[in-house]
Amino acid sequence: MSRSSVFCRLTRYAAVVAAAMALAACDKTDDAGSGTAQTAAPAMQEIKIEILDHACDPMELTIDAGKVRFIIHNKSNRAVEWEILKGIRIIDERENIPPGFTQKLTTTLDPDTYEMTCGLLSNPRGTLVVRATADNGANRKPTPIELVSAAGEYKVYISTELNALLKQSQALADAIKAGDLATAQALYAPALQRYEHIEPVLKQFSALDTAIAADESVFRERANDPAFSGFHRIERGLFADQSTDNLEPVAAQLLENISALQQEISTVKTSPDQMVGYAAALIREIEQSKLQGHKNLYARTDLWGIQANLDGSHRIFRLVRPMLSKAHPELYQQIEDQYKAANTILETYKTTDGFQPYEQLTEADREALKTTLAQLNDNLSSLPEALGLE
Repeated sequence: MSRSSVFCRLTRYAAVVAAAMALAACDKTDDAGSGTAQTAAPAMQEIKIEILDHACDPMELTIDAGKVRFIIHNKSNRAVEWEILKGIRIIDERENIPPGFTQKLTTTLDPDTYEMTCGLLSNPRGTLVVRATADNGANRKPTPIELVSAAGEYKVYISTELNALLKQSQALADAIKAGDLATAQALYAPALQRYEHIEPVLKQFSALDTAIAADESVFRERANDPAFSGFHRIERGLFADQSTDNLEPVAAQLLENISALQQEISTVKTSPDQMVGYAAALIREIEQSKLQGHKNLYARTDLWGIQANLDGSHRIFRLVRPMLSKAHPELYQQIEDQYKAANTILETYKTTDGFQPYEQLTEADREALKTTLAQLNDNLSSLPEALGLE
């Protein structure tokens, strides 16, 4: 056999092998493509909405969280817009849909309850319920960045409250210095509330906390103890003695201690787990002290203190609320409902300038608060685990 014949045969053989390899590669590609199709994300939801003259059809919708396409058909007699709202915030919208026309809106929605506008602003709004599913991030633990960001925002809140505490305490000190009893009495509870918003944070600094906010019950000689100072020493003078006499140096020392506290706080970091723990600690402060009416013995302003602790706790919860609503929507809703229940009770005791005296709190409302706060404390105490901090 000639060399040329051998070469030709080898060439043909190589071509056949190459073709077979190419075909095999195609088969693998097809198989891979088929596998991809089998594991692809579910098809996007498509929801049809008709805007009528006075309403939407349907007015109530329940869909799964994630990506969704709304097909909006304007059957009214004028150009309209269709919006998805959460409170006053527009989540997404499609504007200027002419009569008889259809437009599409593709968006991604988190689990929550929203409102839908239906044409004219005077028309009733529809309800859009977006439910969590196993595939759209439900039960997702927060990321470290989300948690650290929330703790950073809380650090700013602490600083803001301390600045307000110093400012309002300065006004209180000025009224005492001027001998203006009525003004000093009116300024006492609002100033102390600033402290009570962040009370567990400040209790880390035991000596300053005692000097600023300890009541007379913790001192050996009670009101006559030389170490008794701060807000509650001022309270005794203003409300028990009905006088500003001898309170000027106490007020001056209070301002110095608050300034020292600001310096101490500025050097301390607040971790996410500490922040979350403070939410429950503020509720326990109400349960163990203020709900008994033992904290402000003379001013009788414990309802102010209860509201301050509750607000401070809720401030923390609002920072982690977006994370919790995705990770544990049921726990999130329980906590929201319990804050609302406690605030509803307190609302009945509000006046134009604050709250009624503690004695006006009925036994029935005290027991209702006690029950609600116990449940709230239990739920808030579970937040570290729910948010992946344990």
